[in-house]
Amino acid sequence: MPSYAKRLKTHLVLHLVDNILDFGPTQCYNTERYESYNSLVRAQNIFGNRQSPSRDIATNFAVQQHLTFICSRGYFEGKQCGEQLYSIYLSTQVQQFLRGVSIKKTQSDKDIYQPGCLRKLHHGTVPCKILDIICDQISLRELLRTCTLHNMPDDVTLEMNILPYSAVMSKTMQLLDVGDFVKISSSIVTTGVLIACGRLIDHNGESSSDVCMIRELQTQYNSDGTVSLTEFDCPILILTNNVFFIATSYLHSPISVAHICSSSCSFSSDYFTYRHDFSNYLFCYNIYCMNNS
Repeated sequence: MPSYAKRLKTHLVLHLVDNILDFGPTQCYNTERYESYNSLVRAQNIFGNRQSPSRDIATNFAVQQHLTFICSRGYFEGKQCGEQLYSIYLSTQVQQFLRGVSIKKTQSDKDIYQPGCLRKLHHGTVPCKILDIICDQISLRELLRTCTLHNMPDDVTLEMNILPYSAVMSKTMQLLDVGDFVKISSSIVTTGVLIACGRLIDHNGESSSDVCMIRELQTQYNSDGTVSLTEFDCPILILTNNVFFIATSYLHSPISVAHICSSSCSFSSDYFTYRHDFSNYLFCYNIYCMNNS
């Protein structure tokens, strides 16, 4: 057997056809774009004393994440940065400093990397009713009582067909999967859960517009009007039955949210996995996470 045939990558080519049939085009799940991130990790290690490289890399990335969050108008101690600082943050020089590479390389001109672009269409996916997708999350009565169409065409209805996708690109160039907690760039709702996204199909069978469905998170308040906090001073959020339809371009970024466990949440005997009971609908911001929170 020739030496090149013994390589792992050569063997994986034999499974390429099966992978495409199971997961769709390889462009949707290739790792080459993320492997280029190794150069950023190396760059952070250069500016250390080589005594504790793991700590130096983690510290530098944490500082960059915090600067990015504040300069991108994230809330810090109840305040946001001004328009002038935000405009400076959008400049090519600052983006190159925070990301470590040129902004032209991080924001590709390809359509699949643009904000609002739908991603991860599974092989064999067919259009279905919007109503069927949403009713998997909440009851039909709650849906008809609370559903709102925001910034959507007038002819959009719950009876329309939709081609469901599994992910969508946010404004911050981060991939949002269905089920993620997200921040919305809208005056109607600020945070929620991405319960579905897809491409609307009109009555003629043609593609209409890209939409996402958000189940709203609302801040819990005390009787005196102050925000309810956990023992770690994290704001408490309630997962409501309010469902909003918005255009995919209004998805801003993911947020880090943790479930507030109750007495019914516990470890299971299967591989000692922790099982959450989401019936209390209570969550909180994870202020100790490096993600945009």
